Formats: sequence, structure tokens, C-alpha cells
Amino acid sequence: MVFGRFEIDSEFRAKHPAEFTVARRNRDRVFSYAEDPIMFLRESDRAPLFVFFSSCSFEEFVETYGLDGKKKSSKQLFQRLCGYAEAIKALLKEELRRWPMRAFIKPPLPRQFQFSNKRGMVAAVTIFCSEA
Repeated sequence: MVFGRFEIDSEFRAKHPAEFTVARRNRDRVFSYAEDPIMFLRESDRAPLFVFFSSCSFEEFVETYGLDGKKKSSKQLFQRLCGYAEAIKALLKEELRRWPMRAFIKPPLPRQFQFSNKRGMVAAVTIFCSEA
């Protein structure tokens, strides 16, 4: 069977075990980068752009952007951005799971993924993969 121009993973594994091992190692590395990617988030056209990590603490966030940590609006903004980040990570992992294993022999990275919602939120996520 062929998926697009790629063989199904089980056939690929049987026919090319050495390449499959390389692909599995690269896939694991790509997925580890997707755990806490750098995200560029903007809630709407006129809203500020935030560089965001899902592992960022509230304290780091308010310090980085000079916000008042005691204001309710700062906490709500941080919670919204965290929600966006978690949803984006799930979508990103889902997209990467669709890639056949053969694509991970030499993954097409860095790769930028774009996300948006109906309320105007936009995000860009770039996944890098360093050579091992």
C-alpha cells in the first residue's frame, strides 16, 4: 500500500529497518520539540503580539511584558494564552502524527505552522530540529 507517495509505516519498517530506526529517532526528537514550542500569539488584529512558551509561569509572563501581576486582566490574559497554547500543542501533535514515518528520515524542518480561530486569534509556531 502507498499513502500519497509514502509506503504505509508497517511496510516501510519491514522493507527498510535501518531507515525506519532513523525515522523513529527523528520523530521522537520532533515530538519533543512540539512539547514546548515557541509560539507567537496575537488575540486579534489590534492586540499585541506575545512570544509565548506553554511552560512559562505567570510571574515570568508579567515580568517579561511589564504587566501588573495583581490586575485581574493580566491573569485573564495569561489564562487565555495558556488555553490557546495547549490547544495549539494538541493540534500540532495531531498534524505530526499524520506524517508517515518515512517523512521523518529527513524531516522538512524548520517548519512553520499557522493557527487561527473565529474570534481573530492568530498564532505561528515554528518547529526546529537540530541535527544529531
